Amino acid sequence: PRPAGDRPERRARPPARSPAGGAVDTDDLVVTGQSALDAGDFATAVVAFRKLAYLEADHSMAHLHLGLALEASGDAGAARRAFATARALLDAGDQGRAEAMLEGYQVGELVRLLDAKLGPG
Repeated sequence: PRPAGDRPERRARPPARSPAGGAVDTDDLVVTGQSALDAGDFATAVVAFRKLAYLEADHSMAHLHLGLALEASGDAGAARRAFATARALLDAGDQGRAEAMLEGYQVGELVRLLDAKLGPG
């Protein structure tokens, strides 16, 4: 791994594109997924967060959201895979990006949550 000071700056990313080529607002997917979770509509939440995880494949928070929706829907195996992906992305350097979305929580708390979700195996 590179020392932190040797990492290139991240540039603003263009809007995500669907496989059909149209722009997708990932913030809308988060809102849709969270609203569906809050309403108990787990199928809609899973669809929204699957799209988010596809479009933001390198973002740990997208996989965390997907894991939580899958867990709520009763799909423990798929939830575990999503949590494992989120944890691996954090280990690979996604901490800063994740922390920006945690609204006051620390990345260490997210790591502990994911480790608890993953359990001993």
